[in-house]
Formats: sequence, structure tokens, C-alpha cells
Amino acid sequence: MSLLDILRSGDEGFHENLDDTLISKLCYCLACPSCNKILSLDFSSSDFVDSVEHILTYFVSDSQIVQPDDHRLSLLKIVVYLVLTHVECFPEMMSRIQELFIQSSNNNERILLLLLEAIVCCCNKAGPSTDVDFLDAFCTPLACERLYMQLRRRTNHYKRILITSLFCHLTLRHQNSSNSKYNEIDFLPIRNSCMNMDEDGRLFLRTLHKISSGFHTPTVPVLIDSEFPLTSEDLRKMSLEDKVDILDIMCMNSIEFTKSGPSDVIHLFKSSGNLSVICTKVIRNYFGRRTCAAGPLWPFILELWSKSVSECLTFSRASELYPLIEPFCRNRIPDLPSGSLDSLTPLLCDFLRESVRGAYCQLHEEACRYRTWVISTLTAFVSDSLCLAKLTEWNSELRFRIKTLSLQNLSAVCNEFKSLLVLSTRVCTLLTSTDFSIALAHIQFMVDIAWGLADPVLIYFAECIQETLCSASDDQKCQFADDLRRLLLRFLSRSLKIKYEDEDELENDKIQQIRAILPNLALLEPVSEWSDVSTSYFISIASFLTSEDAIASKLKELSDVRGLMLCLLITWMISRFHKSVSGVEAQIPCHFNDWLLNVTTALTDYELTEFMDSYKIMYNLRNRFRLLKELFDTDPDERFQPSLVRLYQRITESFGADFCIEEADSNKCPSCGESMTEIIENILITRSGSMTVDCVGG
Repeated sequence: MSLLDILRSGDEGFHENLDDTLISKLCYCLACPSCNKILSLDFSSSDFVDSVEHILTYFVSDSQIVQPDDHRLSLLKIVVYLVLTHVECFPEMMSRIQELFIQSSNNNERILLLLLEAIVCCCNKAGPSTDVDFLDAFCTPLACERLYMQLRRRTNHYKRILITSLFCHLTLRHQNSSNSKYNEIDFLPIRNSCMNMDEDGRLFLRTLHKISSGFHTPTVPVLIDSEFPLTSEDLRKMSLEDKVDILDIMCMNSIEFTKSGPSDVIHLFKSSGNLSVICTKVIRNYFGRRTCAAGPLWPFILELWSKSVSECLTFSRASELYPLIEPFCRNRIPDLPSGSLDSLTPLLCDFLRESVRGAYCQLHEEACRYRTWVISTLTAFVSDSLCLAKLTEWNSELRFRIKTLSLQNLSAVCNEFKSLLVLSTRVCTLLTSTDFSIALAHIQFMVDIAWGLADPVLIYFAECIQETLCSASDDQKCQFADDLRRLLLRFLSRSLKIKYEDEDELENDKIQQIRAILPNLALLEPVSEWSDVSTSYFISIASFLTSEDAIASKLKELSDVRGLMLCLLITWMISRFHKSVSGVEAQIPCHFNDWLLNVTTALTDYELTEFMDSYKIMYNLRNRFRLLKELFDTDPDERFQPSLVRLYQRITESFGADFCIEEADSNKCPSCGESMTEIIENILITRSGSMTVDCVGG
């Protein structure tokens, strides 16, 4: 079964539709250069050329087909992708597709959408530096004019997106070939929409920025040799959303008006009112996209917003401050260029110090809420634009406040406590880039605080520990493996012992804590030594999982928790192989062999194939089990034999005797992760009408 079989299916009695999802997958694979290399078919063979020509001739010769057969439409979709990505194999077919493109722009919406989708997809896959010769061939002045008319009708949003994307790709190709500092769009009918900043023009400019960002190339502005087109009266009549959209686009550096500078534009918007609210929404949009603006208008927007926030902080206008900073409390702002926040940083630093040590420390509700808002804002704005000395100073202040609050009734200051932990962790991750011992000290600090708490706030600590370790490299974790393991095991040991009044809250919190900590713990290098302290905590956790506790039973039902614990168990067994019995192990109530077998059974007495959903678990389980088996085969250790036998039995039952031999799937594309061979087979197997149905009897 092959791609050729699918192309020929239109004439071989396959009257039902092909699976549209699989057809789309196949087309995306055809547009992927890596997939084509793996498949390595000779598309220039006469069989392929004849099949492609036959399908195209059917559609081109009958240009009045309003409702084409769905099956043939699926075949046309494959053929179009095939020709666009292998032009050299089908040189005569391009003219047929171009003819079909012109015809469909007049009288067939479905075919037009199919062709637009294929052209845009192939351009996206090709990248900015690859010549796509067919683009100019399709986008003749007449074709562009017709497409622009379709765009203006606004009857189909998806079609508008495709047409706009096509215009953007055409613009980027021209800019790339000319090496100009600006995007030229004089040849496109959408130019007037950009000049007027109307809805279609703004959609084009936003899409242009999005495609450039997807190609990881800087956005080159469209140059308009005129003044900014809108007056203060025009802006006053506009909705708030439209005004935000216009400033948002100008901050993207997507357009530049030669006769109006940033200050001129800002002056116009000032006269329209609500400028601080508009600036807040523009900044939030950028930080929500986790990108940094590059347009000349951006510093003005940031400065205006900073000034408004500064005034609120100076005069303690909590009600006015909230709408300015609340949108940022949900997002961490990406690192900004040095000096971006110079005007705001001193005030924020002063306020932090005051809120941590000064008059605002009284525990009434309004003060707590006000502090929490500001702390959340600080978290958003902590970036490399602050010097290391300032970050270190903040860290010291934050730890003082966290420790102070931990000694009080946390239910009254829970939100502030969480915000402080998050801010402290953000500061720590920036400091960790140069020294992992700072991260280790931060985790030590959080574990020490958590160890003395009985309140259900440990989930905050778990999330912050997870965040801290995300900023560390594997080499850093390996270097401090034993210290890190000891701290993480200590935290888990503590969290499993805490009792809540609300059983549902207890179950949910403990699952979240386990899932936050266990991946970092279980995936540490298996060859490093375990200290007695780490072993003690591990035995406590493993014993808990073999108990009759309701939470232990629930945790064992979760395949990811069970898989990671199994990795951790094997890692510990490797570290203890042929070591004398430690004092900690000697204190296990039952015989060591029996205890280890009980733990192994508890973790493997489920369906192990569930682990196949997680590449990380399978990869690490395979490597660790292979290492343990090699150790045992070389020099058996009787203490581990019953458990290893149990492990081997369950693993081979689930994954086969060759589980330890890692096999690469050569059919999978390294770029998109799909297997074109698999998709083709599935299309032929799952097509409607391919099954024989017995209609006789019940």
C-alpha cells in the first residue's frame, strides 16, 4: 500500500470519503522537507505524473463544478501539496493549478480554500530564506485584486486569515530578495487598508508580525510616506479595543509613518482619553505573548504607564493602582533590555522595603491585599534589567518577610505569603544562572520553613521548588545531586505526613506536591551515591506507599507517579548494590528482602503499559533497569534478587524481553514527529466503505 494507491483510488471503486484528519496529516507531511527525505519516493516516475495529471484534468476541465465529490476533493488536496513541494517533478502541472486558482476565486469557495490553505502551509514550512517560485506565479495583480475583494466581504473568517497570510508571505519574500530595510507593499491592493489603519490593514500587520516571529526573524516595518491617518476626533469615536489594537500594532514595529513620530501619535491618543488604561492593555498584550516590543513607540507606552503607577505608589492610591497592575499579576514578564524600567525600579524597591519591614505590616485585610498586588507586580517585572546586587538585596528582604509570616496565622495572609514565595523564587532563578548553590540555598530555606508548618500551604513550596529547578541545567543538578536529593526527599516526607481536616483538599494537594517534586527527584543521575539521610527519607516515603492509607492507594493509581517512583526505587537499588546494610536499613521493621519486595510489588502490581504515554518515564525506566540488570548479571547481590526477579517478570510481560534495547523509529520524522508511511497505511485501512458488512441475521 502506497501513496500511489491513494491517488488511484478515485477510479478503483472507493466511492466513500477518505478520513479528512488523516488526509490533512498526510498533506502536512508532504509539506515537511524532513518527511519527504525519509519517504524518498520518485515522484517524477510516469505513474505519479499520470495520476497527478488525471486528477488535475478532472477539476480544470469541469470548471463549473460547484459541489465537487468529497473523495476527489481529498485527492485534489494531496495532489496540490505534492506539486507545490515537488515542482521539479511536475513542471507542467503548475500551470493547471494556477488555472484552477483563478477559476475558483470566481465560483468555487471549497476549492479556493483548499488551494489557499496549501499555498500558505507550504510557505510556512519552507521558511523565509527558501525561494518559493510558485508564489509569484499564483499572486498575479489580477489574482491579488480578486483575493482582496474576497477579503473585504468578511463572509468567512478562515478565508480572510488565509488571504491575509498569503499577502504577508508575498511581502516577506519580496523584502528578503531585495534586502530592504522596509517591507514594500505598493504592489498589493491591501496597501490602502494599511495606510488607513482599518480592520483589514491591522489584520495584515498583525499577521505579518506573527509570521516573522514564527520564522525567528525581526519584524521589518511597512513604510508609509504620510502622516498618521487618524485624527483625535477619529480616535474619540473608536472603541477602546480598536485603540489598543492600533497602538499594539505600532509597538510591533509593523508599520512606520514617515511624517509622524512617536510623540505625535501619543499626543493624539492623549486627547482621546483613557491613555493609562490603553497603555496597560498594550503592555499586557505583549507580556501575555511573552515577547518584547521593538517599535519606536514602545518606550513611550512603558514610560506613560510607569508614571501612572509611580504616582499611585507615591500617594497610596490603592484603588487606582489595582487596574494598572492587576493584568500583570497572572503573567511573568520576559526579560527586558537593561534600563527599560529605570523610572519605576527605585519606587518599587522602596515600596518593597516598606511593605516588608515598615508600617504596612499590620494584618488588616486592605493592607494585605495592597501588598499582595504590589508583590505580584514586582514578580512580573523582576528581570535581568536589575543588577545582581539589587536582586541579592531583594532576596534578603523577602526571606525576612516569609519567615516572619510563617510564624503567624497563615490563613490571614495566605495570598501575600504565596506572592512572596513566587517573587523570591523568581529572584533566585535569575541569580542561579551564575551559581547553582544559590538555588540550593533557596530550596534549603523553603524546605526548612515548610518543615515547621502544619497548614495546607506546602503546595506553594512545591511549585516554587519546581520553578527553581527549571532554571538549572542537568550538569548543575548532577554536581549537587546528593544535596538536592536529600532536600527533595525531606520535603516529600514532610508533605505526606501532614493531615488536613478536609480530605478532598488533602488528596488534591498531596497529588500536586508529588507531581511537582517527583520528576526532578526520580530523574537525577542513577550513579551518584545516596547518603544515610536520603535513604532514611526514601524508606519513609516508600513505606508510606505500601501502607493502607487512602492517599497512598490514590497515588499508586496514578501512572505517572507510579512510574517515577519505580525509577526512583531502581536508582536507589543501584546506589545500594553490594553495600553493607546501613543503620537506617537495619531499622526497617520487617526483613529487608521482604520490605523491598513489598515496595516493588506495590509499584508494579498495575498495568505497566500505561507508562508508554510518557517518553521520559520509558526512557529513564529502560536505562535504569538496564544498568541494574547489568550489575546483577555481573555480580549478583542476594538482597535484591527477589525484587529484581519481580521487576524483570513484570517488565518483560508488559514490554517484551528486548525492553532494554532501545530502538529508534526510523520512520518518524525528527521535525514533525509524524510517520508518513503509517499515515498512508491508516488512510487505506480506515477509509469508509473498506469494510465488508454482513447484513444477514442479527
